[in-house]
Amino acid sequence: MRQPKNSDELLHYWAHQVLPEAKSGNLRYQGPTLFSYAVPIAMLVGAEGVVHHTGTWSITTSAHQSAARYATRHRNRVYAPHIPTYGNEMNHRQCRDIWEMDISQVIGELQKHPRRKITLGRKLTDLCNQRRDYSVFFKLEWPEIDIEVVREGVAKVLAMEAVAAAERARRLAQDQAERAAEEASLLPDWRRGVILPQHFRFQTTALRVAGDEIETTHGALIPVIEAKLFWPLMCSAMRRGAVIDGSRDIKLGHYRLSSFNADGAGTLIVGCHTIPWSELVYIAEVLGLTPYSEKADVL
Repeated sequence: MRQPKNSDELLHYWAHQVLPEAKSGNLRYQGPTLFSYAVPIAMLVGAEGVVHHTGTWSITTSAHQSAARYATRHRNRVYAPHIPTYGNEMNHRQCRDIWEMDISQVIGELQKHPRRKITLGRKLTDLCNQRRDYSVFFKLEWPEIDIEVVREGVAKVLAMEAVAAAERARRLAQDQAERAAEEASLLPDWRRGVILPQHFRFQTTALRVAGDEIETTHGALIPVIEAKLFWPLMCSAMRRGAVIDGSRDIKLGHYRLSSFNADGAGTLIVGCHTIPWSELVYIAEVLGLTPYSEKADVL
């Protein structure tokens, strides 16, 4: 089986464990653990979970962390201050010790610097939430952190933070709408095979034919021959309003089918990709496949 062509495809390989290990540039994975240079930045847990490192390093590693979060957005995500370099098991005790040390430090700073309640209160809340989510995810019986000493201050911070969060959400929605419009304008060039300097993140997943493979706007590749074999099955499901779920263990290229829901939209879900029926029809037309018809015989 071939190695990934670029870092985007490597992340899909990692998220689906296509190969035991692979490398592309400064990004690599070994088993469930993803590395940026020599730093473990994320680790898959079971079939549906993933732990992301909360640490910050270089600009390049930060970009790798962002891309890893995006590639695993279909999994249950938690965050931790430590991911082991070797082995496939999280060190829960070490994570707990780091959190409790950091929380104690922030509480001390809050008491010494009351004018920094906004920044420190937000940091304290984030640390407590990370610790709680982690313990719930791994079913650990950790006691709740007692922050009574700063409860009033944190309550004020949360109230102010709620207002700030609403404004951030508004700006984020506006920015995403602008990015989606920009990506939509670039989509025709991408379909023609133009290499773009940026990734698609906010545009609905689109497809194009690249030689003997179908490429998604997120960098995954599926052999054309397999797509041709799967097209009649999807058409049949659409006519019957049926659902094809992951229990059938269908693979498209290296990736396992999550579901195809023909009830209404006809949406194909493969890992982190959610592909609308309109794109599937488009690529079928490009490949010259038999057009979908509601009146055709059910396979």
